[in-house]
Amino acid sequence: MALGLAIQEGECGATIVSGNTKEISHLVDFAIWDWCWCLSPNRSSKDGKQLCCWLGPSFTIGAALCFAVAIANGQVLQRSSVIPLSAEERNSEPMEEKKKEFMEDLKKNLEKKSDGVSISEEELDRIWHKYNMPISAIEDGGYPQYAQYEDHPQEDPCHKIEDDFEEPPDQESDPVEFDKYVSAKVSFNADGVETFGVVQGRKRD
Repeated sequence: MALGLAIQEGECGATIVSGNTKEISHLVDFAIWDWCWCLSPNRSSKDGKQLCCWLGPSFTIGAALCFAVAIANGQVLQRSSVIPLSAEERNSEPMEEKKKEFMEDLKKNLEKKSDGVSISEEELDRIWHKYNMPISAIEDGGYPQYAQYEDHPQEDPCHKIEDDFEEPPDQESDPVEFDKYVSAKVSFNADGVETFGVVQGRKRD
């Protein structure tokens, strides 16, 4: 993150530490909790186009340009087709009403999800015996007390199995293999028409 400090010279911390320009293409389209539309594939049980709020990149699911978004029922969806609201939509009264309804529905659904959240005596016993961790029920004000992590001793039999090692690909001989943005799915919104495509390559200086 570029914090505006003079010492950073406009660069983010990762660039300064590594010495290489950090890739932030997937971070510049939206800000946290920006209003946007997400498009779901035909095979999905979700509506084709839904109002949602941007949560950030989806680091573990989907392609490089896949994002995590929150919808009104409290679910988090992973979508590569995320479209910002147009200027007309952002300034319209109907959209303000939709946003208000969205937040009301989201609050109700999150409250429903939290109702009755508890942990049974059997689960408490299971945690105690498995992790040797004292814990009491959440409704009694109890929270897990975690012990400091310690590495398993290397003489443990379960650590003596050696994994098969494969030589990793060479970045110089196969640069595309290391470029997660090549072959990523993207969507474009031109005059209200959604168009989809795939990144075929990158232009280099």
